[in-house]
Amino acid sequence: MTDWKNSMSSLPIVYKPLSPFLKLAAKFRSYDVVSEYWCLKYVLQRMYAMKLYSKECIQLAFSLNAYVNMVRGQFFLLAPLADKRSARPFILCEATRMFERADTFDRHARYSVSLVQLYNDASNLFTVLSTLCELDDIAIKIQKYCKWRAWYLFSCFKNGETPLPAPKSIMLGLDSFQSDEERLRCPWEHEEIIPLGEKLALPVQFWNFPADCSQPYSPFEDLVERFGHFNVVYKLCKSAMHALENDNEEDVIDKLERALKLAKLWRKIEYVS
Repeated sequence: MTDWKNSMSSLPIVYKPLSPFLKLAAKFRSYDVVSEYWCLKYVLQRMYAMKLYSKECIQLAFSLNAYVNMVRGQFFLLAPLADKRSARPFILCEATRMFERADTFDRHARYSVSLVQLYNDASNLFTVLSTLCELDDIAIKIQKYCKWRAWYLFSCFKNGETPLPAPKSIMLGLDSFQSDEERLRCPWEHEEIIPLGEKLALPVQFWNFPADCSQPYSPFEDLVERFGHFNVVYKLCKSAMHALENDNEEDVIDKLERALKLAKLWRKIEYVS
């Protein structure tokens, strides 16, 4: 059976709106089979609704469906895979946990591209949850907040500005989420962010941010990933310059080859409107 993860590099362009959910499922693969399963079920549901019958689309759908059935067979005693009602609390718990983690880093000014991606992941998991049950007002507000905060942080990074804390008037009772030192252990504590590319206009205020999440995908998520990759490219090239000054030929070649490989990933990137 073809591994669906290996198919993501050649994902049909018509399925580009589904890539954030495939990537989210891939993150869950090693530690949360329930969230992985329902992310992939969401993708399959969207695929079937799109009714696309090209050879590459059919192959991906069959591969993904076979994998989902394999997971269901391996964990046939796990109720949340068989029943939406049983799955709801698991998905809600994980979406809330991701949001709490992002909020904790945010409140302690641990700003990074990874933080933007974490807010996006939390928002997307709430979208998956919305196919299992109707989101209550709190869940809708948190999802809306995640989208807005991700946009705000990213615009600050692109414009070379230091993000400001969210106004207390819109914190949605977030103070109930208490921080602890364990949650503050993150790999991006001292990440340097380079404001590359064109500047972005600041997003609308939170209370005016669109509440409609029926179309969860936008090129924004690709822009965030691209921005993160080119920050790495920039730092590799900068490191190569230092190696060149020290006449370290092997290090120069290694850094430039890694930078070129990463940059080439975005040579022919396309977006779906």
